[in-house]
Amino acid sequence: MTDMGVIQGIDLHKCSVLNLMGARDKIVPVEDCWEYDRLLRSAAPDASKVVTKVVPFASHFWATPPELAELSRIISEWIDKQI
Repeated sequence: MTDMGVIQGIDLHKCSVLNLMGARDKIVPVEDCWEYDRLLRSAAPDASKVVTKVVPFASHFWATPPELAELSRIISEWIDKQI
């Protein structure tokens, strides 16, 4: 299991969280992504400020042009909703 301690330093009263994962990630199991999501939502005063996306064709490194295009699209849409 991935170290979940990384989320302890996030001030969920002051920020929103975009949690991205590639379904073909061989380093971090997809189940860990959903565990991050569960922990973040349970700690957040507003669970709607936690967004989790799993991209079916993406790996851990987001290195191919399709992966990068999807990453860019997801982040851009998320930022647009924040401002």
